[in-house]
This record gives sequence, C-alpha cells and structure tokens, in this order.
Amino acid sequence: MDAQGMESAGRKNVACPACRSINRRDADLCEACGAPLSGSERQRESTDELYEDAQITPVERYSLASSEVDARRSEGLKPGMVLAGRYEIEAEIAEGGMGKLYKAWDRTVEEVVVLKVIRPDLKERRDLLVRFRNEIKLARKLTHPNIARIHDIATADGFDFITMSY
Repeated sequence: MDAQGMESAGRKNVACPACRSINRRDADLCEACGAPLSGSERQRESTDELYEDAQITPVERYSLASSEVDARRSEGLKPGMVLAGRYEIEAEIAEGGMGKLYKAWDRTVEEVVVLKVIRPDLKERRDLLVRFRNEIKLARKLTHPNIARIHDIATADGFDFITMSY
C-alpha cells in the first residue's frame, strides 16, 4: 500500500493494542482477538444506543411509574410477576456474573422462553453492556442444537434483558 493509501486507511481503521490487527475505527472490540479498542470506542449516550447498534428489534416499550421500577429492581423478579407486560416469570433458573436467568411464559407467542437479565448494578458499566451486546450479536450468527437461539433484546420496567429459547 502506498503512503497515501496508508494515511487514508489510518483515518478509517485502528490497530489493536493487543494483537496489532487492523479494525474499523468505530469498533469496540478487536475482531481478531476480542481485546477492547479503548482509543477508538465511540461514546454512547444510553443503553438504547447500544441496543440499536446490535440491530435487534426491541420489544414494544413498556414502562411503570418510577417508584414501581425502583421497587422491582430492589426485589428482583419473582414467580408470577410480569415483565414488559408480556413475560410472566415462572422461576429463577441460574445466577452468574452478568445477571440472572429466568424461565418465563411469553404471553404474546404463547411459549416458554428464557430471560437473561443483566444485574442492575452493572447497567452503568459501558464495557459490560458492550459485552452483553456482543454476546447477542455472536449468538444470533450461530445455529447449533446446543446453542440457545436469541429472540429479542429489550429494556423494560428498569431491567435490561434478552429473550432466548428455553
């Protein structure tokens, strides 16, 4: 590549600090090794913008009064509660570093789904929201009997979550 081409490419691309692979300037993570591209990360104003970037159609917005959201967030999701006016919580399945998994009944499509709900205390950590979004993007590209299919991503009632096959 000539000097002019390299200069032009330099404005559009960024080298990974870990493996030196060339990535798009607007990339958050290196496509080759997954390392964060801190010098090139775009500033995002809100969680909504992260979800828009994931190119996943969110469920219809559903919101409760602020006091109800705070109460739900502090107590968590319990069997019988309905999230987003659509997902009736049946049971907590597991808890991990990013959040909790719940078995839920999707009233709209009338089938059991899994909700992966990000921990409320992690919502302000941009790096974890990026990780959450990237997990969704990767999982949507894979098809295998041992990989849960991602259905949707949403924010409702103060919770950020994805829905996937049970």
